[in-house]
Amino acid sequence: MANLMKLCSQCVKWTSEDVTKCPVCGNPLIEARLSSIFWNKISDEEKLEYTKKYLKNTEYIPDDSNKDLHEDAAFRFQGHNGQLYVYPDKLIIERKGLFGMVTNGLAGSKTIPMSSIQNIQFKKASAFFSGFIQFGVLGGIEKQSGITGAISDENSIIFLEECNQQAEEIKEYIENLILSRDRNPSTLQKSDNFSVADEILKLKQLVDMGILTQEEFDAKKKQLLGI
Repeated sequence: MANLMKLCSQCVKWTSEDVTKCPVCGNPLIEARLSSIFWNKISDEEKLEYTKKYLKNTEYIPDDSNKDLHEDAAFRFQGHNGQLYVYPDKLIIERKGLFGMVTNGLAGSKTIPMSSIQNIQFKKASAFFSGFIQFGVLGGIEKQSGITGAISDENSIIFLEECNQQAEEIKEYIENLILSRDRNPSTLQKSDNFSVADEILKLKQLVDMGILTQEEFDAKKKQLLGI
């Protein structure tokens, strides 16, 4: 999968490496919604022109710059409030467009490991009502069910009637992955080996990956500890 380009506004240097700070000056890097595949295809003059425009407006994205970004995804789904990319081992939810910003704020890109998905809520769209796919994750605090809850849930994608078929295919694909995972003895945790400490450690890893907020982690930790 292509990486996103990152810019050091102080050195004006671009990189696609998995780092958060500039290796030259230590300045925090700005992540652009720009595919490294696209970046490597354009000329030095085009790179310079893009950099000038991006420094003036970090929302600027050249046309077709990200068409190859998720080229190896099993599904690429355009929702009403964002974009969903499905891989065998993870989901990526991106929020672009006005509706996505209004409903979920500046949520950016979120990656959910497939191993963390516990359940899926799904509702087809009709001519009058939007449909949704809502992912329940390990340790997550469930929000209100139905379309009202799905709109404000950062783990949900809202879609219109013409997307019903692909949305259902995605639901079945992920459910089959979950079923296969749960049937595989190597992925099951035996109850006699279970410990609260292990569960809390897993939840902390989800916080570090940005899947759970600190508040959700604290609430679940208290629940596990019985306090």
